[in-house]
Amino acid sequence: IYDKVAEVKASYGLTLLAFDVSFPLAAQSDALLPNTISSVLVAGACMLLTTVLFVPGLRASMLLMWTLVSINAGVFALLAAWDTRLDIISSITILLSIGYSIDF
Repeated sequence: IYDKVAEVKASYGLTLLAFDVSFPLAAQSDALLPNTISSVLVAGACMLLTTVLFVPGLRASMLLMWTLVSINAGVFALLAAWDTRLDIISSITILLSIGYSIDF
C-alpha cells in the first residue's frame, strides 16, 4: 500500500499527505536490509580488529577468525532453513550472535 500511494502521488504530481498505522512499519522494513548488511559488516570488522589485537600469533588469530565465521555462517544458515523473514527481531538475533561468538 505504501508503494502504491507513492506511485499515485508521483504520477499525478499531487501534494499528498496520507497516513496509515502500517506506513512507518513499511518504511522501516524498506530500510532494514541495507542497515542489517552494514551492521553485520561493521561488527565483522570490529571482530577482526579485536581478534588481531588481543590474540598473540597469526595462526591462532586465523583459527579464531575461522571459528567466528563458521558460527555466523551457521546462524545465517539456520535462519534461512527456518524461512525466517528479515525483520527487526531477526536482525537483532544476527547481531547478538556475532557478539556472543566473540565471548564464547
